[in-house]
Amino acid sequence: MPAALRPWGIPLLLAGLAWWQPLALYLVALACCGLPHVGWELAWLQQRGALRLPRGLGVGLGAALLLQMGGRLGFALGGLDALGAVAADLFSLLILLGLGLLLMRSHAARPALLALPLLAAALPLAALLSPDPQWAVGLVILLSVAHNFTPLGLAAGLDSPDARRHVRRLFLLPLGLLLIPGTPSATPGPLAPAELGWLEHHWAPLPAGAFPALVLAQCLHYYAVLRLLPAGCAGWRGGPWQWVVLGLSAALGLGFVWDFSASRRLYAVASGLHAWLEWPVLLALLAGPGALSTWPSASPPAES
Repeated sequence: MPAALRPWGIPLLLAGLAWWQPLALYLVALACCGLPHVGWELAWLQQRGALRLPRGLGVGLGAALLLQMGGRLGFALGGLDALGAVAADLFSLLILLGLGLLLMRSHAARPALLALPLLAAALPLAALLSPDPQWAVGLVILLSVAHNFTPLGLAAGLDSPDARRHVRRLFLLPLGLLLIPGTPSATPGPLAPAELGWLEHHWAPLPAGAFPALVLAQCLHYYAVLRLLPAGCAGWRGGPWQWVVLGLSAALGLGFVWDFSASRRLYAVASGLHAWLEWPVLLALLAGPGALSTWPSASPPAES
């Protein structure tokens, strides 16, 4: 394969599979890459300094993520209904957007940029206050779809300009699937992504290629995180956490075979953790590409 095409080999293969067999690709990718990509991305954020926070902000971050994880875990175990889990998602998002605002201020971001977290916070706040719960559900669904495209923003934290350009070009491929005439239409069913079912019900009719494009965007998210973002995370790759995550992934894969719906709800706890963590990171990156490596860390304890 020519050198110019080599970086496109796997993405083009994924695009072909998404067009041909979107449901099969979705199930295999979710089972094989779901948990590993969560672990890899958290390791990358840790390496870049995104998790080194002053103590007060670190407490806020932990509280927000615990609230969101608690809501999703409660739903997965049957102790909380879907609307309760959605409310926990949106309350935690409000906390994280406030955290993003504080991080942007710490980097002397331009005043115009500081308005972005406030504008973004208006969405979950309005959804929570709306008498129609579908606004809250719809916002969480749309954020789940948008999460597939977050490597476009996280690429600002990559050191190589070529890698940043490559990540951004990759995500033109799902748009291409939407535009291909004759792309097979989505088949609703219990195994299809929950986002697709909600969008089909509320935004019908969807374009014929909506399902393949959604699956491809998710697979490209996995590809970007596992192949492009964690360059230099060799210590984590060879460490014990890698084997813990891979062992859990194997168990989750068996769970998908045994009870797909229940396993997908459990996976949503882990996926929500890293997805929600990305939003303040993306806001901080607006202050400059080097923001991840320069966030203030907690002061070391004084020596006695």
